[in-house]
Amino acid sequence: MSTPHYRYLNTGLDPRMASQLAEKVREMQKRAPASQWAKAIRALTQKGVKQREIEEAGVVEWLEAQGNHPVTQESVLGQLALRPTIKEIDLSRPKYAQYVVPGHERYTETLYCLNSPRNNVEDRLEEIRFELEDLDFNPERLLREPMLVHQLDEERRKLMADLDTLPDFNLHHYSDMVDPTTGSAIKNLFAHTRTTRRGGLFFIDEIQSDWAQTRRRTGEHRGVPDGPFINHTESWAGLILRRAMQRAAEDNSITGVAWINAELRNGGRFVRDDGLDEFYLRVLPSLANKALKGTGVTVKAMDVQLNASTARSLPYVPMTPEVRAKLRAVQPVYSMDLVPRSAFSFSQDMSQSDMVREAREMLGSTMSVRLLNKVVRTANGAEEEVAARQLANLIEISVRARSAGRAFNHEAFHYAESVLMSPHEAETVRAAFVDGSPLNDRVRRAMVAARMAPEAIAQCSDPVEAAAHAFSLWREQRFHFDERDGEPTGATGLDRTVGRIFRKIESAFQSLGQWFRRVVGERSSDQNARVSERLFEALRDGDLQRRQSDSDDVYRGAPGGPQPAPTPGS
Repeated sequence: MSTPHYRYLNTGLDPRMASQLAEKVREMQKRAPASQWAKAIRALTQKGVKQREIEEAGVVEWLEAQGNHPVTQESVLGQLALRPTIKEIDLSRPKYAQYVVPGHERYTETLYCLNSPRNNVEDRLEEIRFELEDLDFNPERLLREPMLVHQLDEERRKLMADLDTLPDFNLHHYSDMVDPTTGSAIKNLFAHTRTTRRGGLFFIDEIQSDWAQTRRRTGEHRGVPDGPFINHTESWAGLILRRAMQRAAEDNSITGVAWINAELRNGGRFVRDDGLDEFYLRVLPSLANKALKGTGVTVKAMDVQLNASTARSLPYVPMTPEVRAKLRAVQPVYSMDLVPRSAFSFSQDMSQSDMVREAREMLGSTMSVRLLNKVVRTANGAEEEVAARQLANLIEISVRARSAGRAFNHEAFHYAESVLMSPHEAETVRAAFVDGSPLNDRVRRAMVAARMAPEAIAQCSDPVEAAAHAFSLWREQRFHFDERDGEPTGATGLDRTVGRIFRKIESAFQSLGQWFRRVVGERSSDQNARVSERLFEALRDGDLQRRQSDSDDVYRGAPGGPQPAPTPGS
């Protein structure tokens, strides 16, 4: 019997994925008060570190527990070593080989497991024991860190108290398989892939997270433990997709990467309308495009020949030299897609009342209490200085962006591009705003006229960013489309088409406000946390796209948002 291939992706001598947080900490000071460390780590979101990575690392909470005692870089990195270790296992005996489109040369099932939280804590306890013993032979360190013994002992006590409460996740399609590194049943499987090799094509037959799917269905109080990555589709799916494309790039004979649509689920055996296309045709292409940024390549629908008799129009990435070089590099565990701090710089600070007014124009007359609370906290310096970001299809803005309404409109466009637009509309917008096109040149000039920052203008080399800036300026009536009679396509050839798409996006957000007032009810005395929760749940779960009146172009997602279908046997 052959031995399964396995490797650790984010640790060891040759990691294929890396923590941006740990890399940035290695560049920081060697020693500082705990409060200064916490502040510096929070600020790393402005340097490309994902906020979600900081949260899931738990390092800020650990630093806050240290009071204001001096903490070394070594200690911070030691705490980060408790982050999840990702193990990749290629099964020597695949379990679901019959559930793919025929005609492949090689079929692989790959499991992605997290080190057991218990194992990580046990490893850290052993390190603490070693550090305490080492102090007998290295008293100079105590001179540098007089509180070190106290800190290590407090950490040891907390870890010992937590040790017996740490859960494992065992409810998945591969729970009967044995982990070759431990000899016991597979635990903490957070995702898996099923892939085939078809000539020069690396084909992804499935990407799925049983853990994320089970927790989403049952909720946090039904015995399914929490875990890293699983609460956000962008986190687990982005990580696995980047790794799958990286493996394709490492094979010099691969000429392209493609993946299934809903019709080809399980080899086309179990077709049902449950929103799977939302995941494979919208979510994955958006995540892939982030990984491909700077290569000049984006995911496009192409006719893919799967075998002699089967061809389908599917998402496809050509393996150009630029793509291969980008993907062969060490990939981030968390994607890096943060808007630079000064990208939305404007001439004057926007007052809180102006921000509320502009946001109401997009969401209706009822403003989310959660959003308002966040804005107030940000204005008072209690929140991160993040201009704007889209996390898990939930739009957040910061009043520290000099034009908060503009930042909101910009991120609203990104939300619409990934959730509301049809693939044809998204491709139309990208084609219209490609670098060097008339619309791209016009939006750059409009941004200069609006005194926006050079960093923001430079983003227009990416057509989607150019379109997002155009939409935000169009909302402010600083950018216009030519719709004169007798010019059915406008002066630039694509103006009227893009203009209609922009109006549909605007209408979508306006209709959200109408829906919100209709469902929740609007009374000035009842704008409380319940209002906030209903609004943000609607954004998160996809009610918005299901309530659009224009059914010709706007996709209506399945209840609860997209998730890949279970592997056969569920």
